[in-house]
Amino acid sequence: MSTQAKYKFSDVDMVTMKDTGPVLKSTIVPPDRALSRPPEADVLVHAPVTIRSFKALVGDFNTDETTIMAMCRGFRFDVTVALKDLVNSRFAQDYFRLVTKMDETANRTTEDERAIRDWMLGPCLEIVGRLTSRLPRLRVMTLQDFYYPPMHRVKLVVDENRLSTALQESRQSVRARNLTMPSRSLAYHRRIPRIKASKVTILTRSRSRTDGNCETPEKVRLEDGSIKHFIPGDDSSEVLREVKAASHIRAAGLAGKLRVSQLHSIVMSADSKWIVGVLLDWIPPYGRLVDDPESPVQHGQRWRDQIVDTVKTLHKHGIMWGNVHPENILIDTHNDAWVLKIGNRSPPVFGDIMVRGAVQSDMMGMVEIFGGVIWEQVKQDWKETIKRRVTLSELAGGG
Repeated sequence: MSTQAKYKFSDVDMVTMKDTGPVLKSTIVPPDRALSRPPEADVLVHAPVTIRSFKALVGDFNTDETTIMAMCRGFRFDVTVALKDLVNSRFAQDYFRLVTKMDETANRTTEDERAIRDWMLGPCLEIVGRLTSRLPRLRVMTLQDFYYPPMHRVKLVVDENRLSTALQESRQSVRARNLTMPSRSLAYHRRIPRIKASKVTILTRSRSRTDGNCETPEKVRLEDGSIKHFIPGDDSSEVLREVKAASHIRAAGLAGKLRVSQLHSIVMSADSKWIVGVLLDWIPPYGRLVDDPESPVQHGQRWRDQIVDTVKTLHKHGIMWGNVHPENILIDTHNDAWVLKIGNRSPPVFGDIMVRGAVQSDMMGMVEIFGGVIWEQVKQDWKETIKRRVTLSELAGGG
């Protein structure tokens, strides 16, 4: 049986170690000898080391060899384990059992994902702590720093009947391969502004209980002081949805006229070959509709009217919301309701795009959120809108 799968770890997946006593022995092998001979115990360290957090980002799982990319204090660690290095040890069976559960066809659970993460990253805690112990817990980083960080390549090896680590390579700046997308992916959308990742500063949560420099960026600041919301490029479908929605809104002349998330720019790497994500205008949040189930009762009419007006305007211009859910309604500090995540990911296509199914889905979703009273407000608009046919070129037109 062969396993092949890629997995993105959630933002809550942290490996954390405190001063709890003896740690696993670590083997440090100089890079010039790493591939020429078996690892030896050049340096043995037994002192406990505190690591605030060690964040797993993505995993590339294969039966023969698995790599997990992790971050700690702005440094990237590529941790690899190969089945051939575990032969004739008790760890071979453990590894095979864990990695087969990561197969994309398997019914893997959160516990399965955390099990192999902890199994691989646990032995690395000591060496990670030594390599990052002199760094500040929070430091100013740009998106370029985050996606092109200093990198240490670590290999798991069997040493004296225990899993140990061999430091194989250290480099100053390496692209986070699984976290970016090629620039050609959005080449069609030339009118959307571009901005260099080095010009975007990450705003970390200063009171975060974890290492803010290893958390996926969300809130960022530009050189002019403006605050933006960052959507990372590792979710290419999400990035494409935002860019296409922005193109449709701009083409319809609605940019800046609706309470919808507005695309600001596409964030490019220093060499312009890679997209690290996109920036949206920051909406000062009070919360989301889903955060308070009683909110529709207390403020239902105001929010209902705002959402209905926004969606009706979008429909008149052939633009579908397509992601109707309380999680995608943001309430700002002025108690106004905003529509997030515009753009049906898979509208029904029959030569041209018939908007009937998408419009009906939007309407039924709003009725479910705000109750049957909304139907009187939207049914006439729905009847008029479903008569329209929007061509594929209209909906897919570039910005």
